[in-house]
Amino acid sequence: MGPRVAGKDYTAANGTLQWADGDAVAKTVSIPISNASPFSGSKTFSVTLSGPSAMASIGSPNSATVTIAGGTSAAVGSLQLSKSSYAVAQNAGTVTVTVNRTGGSSGPASVAYTTTNGTALAGTDFTTASGTLKWADGDAAAKTVAVTVSNAAPFSGNKTFSVALSNPSALATVSSPGSATVTIAGDGAAAAGSLELTSSTYTVAQNAGSMTVTVNRTGGSSGAASVAYKTTNGTAVAGTDFTTTTGTLKWADGDAAAKTFSVAGEQCVAILRQQDIQHRAVRRDGRDSR
Repeated sequence: MGPRVAGKDYTAANGTLQWADGDAVAKTVSIPISNASPFSGSKTFSVTLSGPSAMASIGSPNSATVTIAGGTSAAVGSLQLSKSSYAVAQNAGTVTVTVNRTGGSSGPASVAYTTTNGTALAGTDFTTASGTLKWADGDAAAKTVAVTVSNAAPFSGNKTFSVALSNPSALATVSSPGSATVTIAGDGAAAAGSLELTSSTYTVAQNAGSMTVTVNRTGGSSGAASVAYKTTNGTAVAGTDFTTTTGTLKWADGDAAAKTFSVAGEQCVAILRQQDIQHRAVRRDGRDSR
């Protein structure tokens, strides 16, 4: 409650009320009230009687307080996220989301928050977070929510999840942005892939002349890759039953197509086993990846 100001909240009024001989009818005074500057709560001014004419006197009450109830409610404020998108590295541990209270701080306020899966999954890429943020009367400080980000299963590229506000307290509102997308930048290097034979055994007729061996690139194709191959004697002997064969198969960055090499036969059945081929996937940075 506060004092009213003449000329702003009401129009100043003064004058003299008069009664004739034998007149006992009540007299009134009209005081204009202004709504040009709406306010919340209430304000007061007073009206006082003075200077009675001869033989007349002023009784009680000789003054009165006028209370004007404000025409607007004090603003509780609006609750909103500080931005509509956040970014965090997978190995950062947490991402902090900020919620602001703007446009007023009268009375307590609260708002609920929750996370929702996107391409990033709760329990694998981040930890579900939900709860309620609270502000006291007059408190307009930003509040924060920390969401745990997991690096237990590193991935390449980006994954996303969202955070949203809901259920504001009475008279408070949720304004834009009321939700945000969180992007997690993967901590895993793009996979070069694994190089492997299509089978652990092959069979060929002695009179076939040659046999073809196929090598696949699986599980990734990032960067250049290569693998050496060679034949090794078993009961079949190189130079007698088959022709010694060695070489290197190569893949370009992004190439996941199967590669082949041929082994010429002499007069035997050649059986090649996967352990006879030595793998080496060459990553883009030039280091061996086993």
